[in-house]
Amino acid sequence: MTDMALNEMGRSHVLIAESSNAQIIRRQLEELHLWNGDFQCRRIIPNKVALPVSLKGDNSQALKDKWPSLAVEEMDLTVSKKCQARKTAPSCRLRGKLQLKLKEYSLSEDLMRELPTKWEKHEDLILLPCSSFISPQWNLIADLWEVVAQCLNCKRLARHSTIAQNGFRSSQVKILLGKDGEVTHTDNGVKYSYDVTKCMFSAGNISEKLRLARLNCKGEIIVDLYAGIGYFTLPYLVHAKADHVHACEWNPDAVSALQNNLKLNGVSERCTVHYGDNRELKLTSVADRVNLGLIPSSEDGWPVAVQVLKETGGVLHVHGNVTTNEQHNLQTGGLKIHHGTNNRECTTVVHSSDLTSNNKPLHNYQFSDTNCFDKLLETRDSNLDSSPVPSLDNTSTVSSACSYWSSQVQEKITVLLETVKGGHWSVKECHIELVKWYAPHIMHVVLDLECRPRVAFVNNAN
Repeated sequence: MTDMALNEMGRSHVLIAESSNAQIIRRQLEELHLWNGDFQCRRIIPNKVALPVSLKGDNSQALKDKWPSLAVEEMDLTVSKKCQARKTAPSCRLRGKLQLKLKEYSLSEDLMRELPTKWEKHEDLILLPCSSFISPQWNLIADLWEVVAQCLNCKRLARHSTIAQNGFRSSQVKILLGKDGEVTHTDNGVKYSYDVTKCMFSAGNISEKLRLARLNCKGEIIVDLYAGIGYFTLPYLVHAKADHVHACEWNPDAVSALQNNLKLNGVSERCTVHYGDNRELKLTSVADRVNLGLIPSSEDGWPVAVQVLKETGGVLHVHGNVTTNEQHNLQTGGLKIHHGTNNRECTTVVHSSDLTSNNKPLHNYQFSDTNCFDKLLETRDSNLDSSPVPSLDNTSTVSSACSYWSSQVQEKITVLLETVKGGHWSVKECHIELVKWYAPHIMHVVLDLECRPRVAFVNNAN
């Protein structure tokens, strides 16, 4: 920012206070919402300070009531750095430019509601939310996308859309400006190259990718049943140092991107890509660890996960969406139980329906953390732009929903193991990871299950 910008001046009402009391009065002004943060304080004589105040509404009377002996004047002040940054921010530039465009084309100011306040940036491509610029009137502005790109400092523009319900969960991103959607995204030193119009990339899964990267998988064979473009396959190979990963994927665009990403990260020789439906996978008893990274539910992959697990057992990482809700008669798929909370009945639902993800990450909370659920709910409330949560969606209900889901998964996996592998098996929860809020009341959870034949425990005990 230039010196001229740093010294930008503006006019504001001020409260004239003694220097010795200035800090105390400033705090009181902030508490009463009378402080004008767009300007800096100004020392006018050695023992007097001009404090910028806002005189909107009945603020003038509030100032007189609180400080009847202090004068209120109007003077030139230096604009605060925060205000200058806000004025030069891309979103502010965008609003200013498009307000002029709407006037030029005699279009309604109501269209301003469709301007994005946040977006994803991938190299020189900006990916806008699906709610941006959706009214057909925007098409009347001939150079709209060039103006948006200039304001957001990018060369290419695209817009999110709902995920295609074609079995592949394909991206339906639309290119608005530019010839293609090819980008490269780097997470934790791992490079992911893909076409945003063909493949999805979930930035909200970063906490789970970081967790897997910290594992020590030396000497292990891993089967990733829903590999996509390599979201989890690559951290297993690059950071966790797995001996080999069998990556299963049936979306041809994702397979192409996966193969490219394996080369890009120099790990192709340690990965076998199985193209097609993983339910027809021919592998048997090879895996020390199986990754089931599909939401809202990975249940279709549980039988093949059991099939590929070694006879001596291993670990399953089971992804799923878990929902808590107060409604009695919830019309949705999933397992349901009724239990009493605060002398009221509520319904806990293990959710299996598909919703559009807003991919809001948590902060790698674990159930072993003392105040994990309180932090979880605070994060949800601060991150989601959606409808307010019911009063019953609290710590105990969230904990109950996750515990119930975990117990159901353990029971089903045990039955599958004893049916497919034979004998008696011990399946126990060793960790639950809260990955992100998927939608209001719905969290993306990963359950780590250690699966061992019971005879192995007997032998070890001897």
